[in-house]
Amino acid sequence: MRSTASRRRSSPREHPLPWAVLAVVLVVAGVLAAPPRPQPVTDPWGYVPTLGDEPEEAWALPGSFENLWVFARAVVVAGPGGITAPATHSGRELWTIEADEPRCTSGGLQLTCVTGADLVQTIDPRTGSTEDWSVPTAVAAAAVGGGLVAVTARDIRRIAADGQVQWASEAVFARTLQAGPAVLDGAVLASAIGQSAPGVLLDADTGAELVPEGARAAVTPVREGLWRAQHADTTRLYSRGQDVRSVRGPVSWMVTAADPDDIRELEPKEDRRWLPFAFLPSATLGFEASREHGPGVLIAEDPASRAEQWRLADVQLFGAPILGPHTLLYSDTTQLRAVDLDTGRLAWAIDPGAPILKLTSDGDRLYLLTENGISTWTW
Repeated sequence: MRSTASRRRSSPREHPLPWAVLAVVLVVAGVLAAPPRPQPVTDPWGYVPTLGDEPEEAWALPGSFENLWVFARAVVVAGPGGITAPATHSGRELWTIEADEPRCTSGGLQLTCVTGADLVQTIDPRTGSTEDWSVPTAVAAAAVGGGLVAVTARDIRRIAADGQVQWASEAVFARTLQAGPAVLDGAVLASAIGQSAPGVLLDADTGAELVPEGARAAVTPVREGLWRAQHADTTRLYSRGQDVRSVRGPVSWMVTAADPDDIRELEPKEDRRWLPFAFLPSATLGFEASREHGPGVLIAEDPASRAEQWRLADVQLFGAPILGPHTLLYSDTTQLRAVDLDTGRLAWAIDPGAPILKLTSDGDRLYLLTENGISTWTW
């Protein structure tokens, strides 16, 4: 649907402007009157400038949902019976699409979902309007350049806007797909089941591998709009709307930053001591190297002097956290816990009453996906 902008007529002038000048004025007026283009509302790097004080619950929606995405006006959830979009501010249902076990990806402004046998739909989260694609044996897809990248039972393929297949690669099969596909900075990324399984890292234009022949890249999603690809001694960070970043050495699977420019390479043998995962101008946070995947000691260091500021024991993170100017917010699956970065002490906690599956924020609200449904919290 094409939006229209209202025009305001000006009063007649005694001496009309020359036609060329008048045309420029009309163009500028049209630009100023046009509604602003929607923008993604979640930060791929997990930084939320408004995060700080303990929030209050605004609304909740019970149900059995498997994933959640946040847009400018709607929070969209997918479950075994379909896709539903409650309004972000009230929880009122805006639209719903019935589907059997839909599988969706988000590009920040729209969803791309496999909603039936051989059926892929791109969905406008504001209205629920769809564009339908027939893709035989499709199991997952992502929108790109007016077309799709789709994972099928046989291959992963790029489909042009006219429906023609541009390329196909046997890099991944439906039964081994874990997450994705995603298309970021000209690369197609997907992760496979199993920690030792190689991921997918392809050129979006040609389908060619982006790692040397015979090499294996470990490809994993961090959060919506951010993926990590590790190969040899280099980590590439692919983020929505930004150029790929290459970092020598390891980068945590839950990397979080106020500014991605703050992410630094580790010094030689530093990873034997700890692995940083959160980067602020005032502090770098990390876990002891041997305990990153279990309850361990969270350490804060001064970024300039590398002096330890504080440490907090028995911390375990499930899923990538989010970061505020003075707050780290993470899930331990049963609670949402906020750590004061100035003191290293627990500032507040939320117990939603069910295991937490996902945490995200648009800067105005926190959104929790649990085994019992979703809940929204405001500051």
